[in-house]
Amino acid sequence: IRFVYGYEADVTYGSRSDVRRGGIVSSMASRGALHEMTEQQSNLVTHFLALDGSECTFGGRSLWQHSDAVGGITGTLNELLACAGVTLDSDPAKLVAGTLVAPSQL
Repeated sequence: IRFVYGYEADVTYGSRSDVRRGGIVSSMASRGALHEMTEQQSNLVTHFLALDGSECTFGGRSLWQHSDAVGGITGTLNELLACAGVTLDSDPAKLVAGTLVAPSQL
């Protein structure tokens, strides 16, 4: 599994006069008003945490510096499931209250 993501955040609550953009595809991040954005080196950090807040490993580590993640973060399905605290055999009805489960013959 490979994670490749980006973000855009308007830190002015809707006026769009200070927008932040970045991600792990590029080593640069942008900020400013939409018509006059400036670029700077990105210092984005990706941290994989379990539901209880403890660190979990994806792609061999829990903390990814931007320089190590440019182009994507690759790990295994088993690592991702372990971070989520589930397995492929987990009962979906026990994962989320109120989950409707299809009959087993389907």
